[in-house]
Amino acid sequence: MRLTGTPGSFDVEQLRAHYRNVAAADDRYDFAITAVDDPQSRWLGEAVLKNIDRVNRCAGFRISLGGASQYGRGLGTQATRLVLEFAFGMLELHRVELEVYDFNPRARHVYEKVGFVVEGVRRDALWWDGAWHGAVLMAILAPEWRARSRACVAPARHPRRPWTSNPLPARSTARLPPCASPGPTRPTR
Repeated sequence: MRLTGTPGSFDVEQLRAHYRNVAAADDRYDFAITAVDDPQSRWLGEAVLKNIDRVNRCAGFRISLGGASQYGRGLGTQATRLVLEFAFGMLELHRVELEVYDFNPRARHVYEKVGFVVEGVRRDALWWDGAWHGAVLMAILAPEWRARSRACVAPARHPRRPWTSNPLPARSTARLPPCASPGPTRPTR
């Protein structure tokens, strides 16, 4: 998994253990990327809000598409927009950040297209295929997202204020905001 910097591969038991941990975590949301017009809802990739910090109202973001056959179709762009709408609308985050390796210009282009801004570079952050690579730090803030967003007139709000004493929305009730524009993909829970 070169584009994410994940070394090696995983066997079935390792994957099961990982997904058990993910299901139990209360500081992340994992979304499957599927095609709206696919009756079997085949998995095309995933998008994740991770390390959600309720006090500072920020989270990390990552996305992974299932392979080269998924590239160039707008799937990553649409999924990223939908997750950002969820982050800034439903969760009322203030900041979403990510890292993208310098050998992945396609992903960086998508992030810039939806509004992420380069904040810096972690030089020589990854050793891959006999060479060092930098990790580009990018982030988008809620006011920047709202200014760019054409999906809604106003951001959706969760009925509870997750940044007071209330926890994040329950996993079973988490939904994408109704104003997120439909497209070729949809994150699901």
